[in-house]
Amino acid sequence: VALREQNAAYSARAFDLLREAERQNPNEPQTLSYLADLYKSRKDDRNAALLYRSLYTIDPTQSIAPANLGAYQMEQGQYEEAIRFFEEALKISPALVLVRLNLARALIQLGQKAEARSVLEKALEFNPSFTAARKLLDQIR
Repeated sequence: VALREQNAAYSARAFDLLREAERQNPNEPQTLSYLADLYKSRKDDRNAALLYRSLYTIDPTQSIAPANLGAYQMEQGQYEEAIRFFEEALKISPALVLVRLNLARALIQLGQKAEARSVLEKALEFNPSFTAARKLLDQIR
């Protein structure tokens, strides 16, 4: 509710409850996922990334961890590592069109425009009205 409503009181309460839950059971994937999302919403990328890394290790079946780790790597200019994480997220959930968009952007940064085109075309197969993918595809054609 805290993430959906963007309510400061809900966020503070959820944060406290999730930190306590993490202390009691530090390897529970759902707790780590929600807590990482709250850190991310607070712009605390260091702690969010640490939790996403823990989640990625504990439960490699959840796409949220590699998707977010890829985004953090991309922000740091670590495009090859970002690509690795994005591809991992897409193995788990192929229809993540925003991950496909980020993967294409990382590929473009490395000069791999043909691969980026293919990724964007696949994103448009999943969502033909995905404007951002269509715009980026038009730019690299």
